[in-house]
Amino acid sequence: MMLDLVMARLVITVLITEWRATRYPENRAYIMRNNGLAWAGLDHIDQLPRAEASRRLLQFCQSGDNE
Repeated sequence: MMLDLVMARLVITVLITEWRATRYPENRAYIMRNNGLAWAGLDHIDQLPRAEASRRLLQFCQSGDNE
C-alpha cells in the first residue's frame, strides 16, 4: 500500500507541474524543478518487481537515511 501512495504522489507531481508550467510559462524552470526527479522515481519503481520495490521502500523508511 505504501508503494501505491508513493507512486501516486510522483504521478501527481508530474501532472501538476506540467499543468502549472503550461499555465505560467514565465516560471517554467522553477515549476519543473522536481518533474524530472518524479519521472526518474517512477521509472526506477517500474523497473523493479512490485515486491522488491515495496521491500526497498520499507527498508529505506526504517533505515533513517532519509533525514
